[in-house]
Amino acid sequence: MIKLEKVVGYFNYRGLSVNDYSDIIMKKCAAQFIFWFGSFQTLFSFGVLCKIFIFCLIVFVADAQLLQAQVWHGKVVRVIDGDSLIVKKGDTSHEVRLYGIDAPEHGQDYSKVSARYVRKKWLGEKVSVEPMDIDKYGRIIAFVRNNGKLVNKEMVRVGLAWVYPWFCREKPICTEMKKEQAKARKNRLGLWKNVDFMPPWQWRRNNKR
Repeated sequence: MIKLEKVVGYFNYRGLSVNDYSDIIMKKCAAQFIFWFGSFQTLFSFGVLCKIFIFCLIVFVADAQLLQAQVWHGKVVRVIDGDSLIVKKGDTSHEVRLYGIDAPEHGQDYSKVSARYVRKKWLGEKVSVEPMDIDKYGRIIAFVRNNGKLVNKEMVRVGLAWVYPWFCREKPICTEMKKEQAKARKNRLGLWKNVDFMPPWQWRRNNKR
């Protein structure tokens, strides 16, 4: 299901307002309706409305697929936590969530350490952003690279983030990150110094407001 927050986030990513994008979709749809029906006299029949909905949905989804093909460059201007950054592209700032990893939440041990590491390494740096998705909060889910290094993988390598098991599906990168996580755990790096450390997804479930 396409959620409203995801759609709005996509509009913002493309530099369009909701009204701008709805105009584009409506023009595409209207042109196709005229081709199909010759007039709008049958517009409100149930069958026609179903076809209208399906066509508009296909147009939107097909356009959204372009998201993954658009690698862009920007500057890290703010670090929110160990897996979320604000990256400025031109005059626009975007919230970027690092794909496939989950860093300690605010209130957990190592959350400040994780965020501090990101600030030390990448705040003010130029990065490339490879979008993979937009989440329900409108954030760009992406692979982020700097000087040839994958930030997502680096956070796992130093033991300051987990591989997010349900959301890391891209191969071979996720396979590589899981291997790095196993090494970090074996060597007791970062948060792995505490073998009983609670993963952030479990911590969130236990601390719902």
